[in-house]
Amino acid sequence: MWWTDYWPMHWMFAGPLLFFAACALFMFLMMRGMPGHRHGGRAQRILRERFARGEINKAEFEELRQALQD
Repeated sequence: MWWTDYWPMHWMFAGPLLFFAACALFMFLMMRGMPGHRHGGRAQRILRERFARGEINKAEFEELRQALQD
């Protein structure tokens, strides 16, 4: 039967494509969950550090935090 001869050739091309697509999807999902890759993650961390060191007061902290969330 002709389709049994064709089946291994089909997976020889589709198998690696599916593997690379799965790897790309996995990498995308992993990077999306990392804190440095979220919107404003680094800026908010710096803002919290400045507040902890006493460089800015609570009112300034809240104002800047709201600005970063917009």
